[in-house]
Amino acid sequence: MDARIEEIARMVKSYGKFSPVFLNTNGDFLTKEIAEGLDGWLDKMLISLYMPEPKRSERAEWIKSLFHKTDAQPLIQSDHIATHFSPAFDVKKLAEEHIDNKCDEPQVRVVINSQRQYLLCCDDVIGNFDLGTFPEVSINDYWFGDKHQQIVKDLKVNGGRRKYPYCSTCPRR
Repeated sequence: MDARIEEIARMVKSYGKFSPVFLNTNGDFLTKEIAEGLDGWLDKMLISLYMPEPKRSERAEWIKSLFHKTDAQPLIQSDHIATHFSPAFDVKKLAEEHIDNKCDEPQVRVVINSQRQYLLCCDDVIGNFDLGTFPEVSINDYWFGDKHQQIVKDLKVNGGRRKYPYCSTCPRR
């Protein structure tokens, strides 16, 4: 959905520090032109498809045909993950069960929302951590910056979620 996705992919790839350069999306707005702009700049893409069959399988085949350098993997069957907003899960109970677990999500990927805010993880949809905006803060400065690195360090230990109100209510393992 973000018109800058090709620019972001090229920038991240040019750093040479991030591997693989990866995108996880539902692919709703994917076009042949967007695929051409991303092919080779992304190492891998996971595309969750949430439409009924046979349209889902047809879309998966079409997506695979668009990419020649990028490993594009449409997910035809995927499980829903418990998030803060999951109606299918007892979110409060899961958060209580997992509050003392470590969390590595902030060190797995860079997430930028449509308002250009850096997000701590894919569940932090509104930018609860005030991590800056792209491109005012470069991806390099965000990722290796003191604030992000401190949160990563805190969440690497059991009980670290308790330091952050949003993380303490997270239902993910």
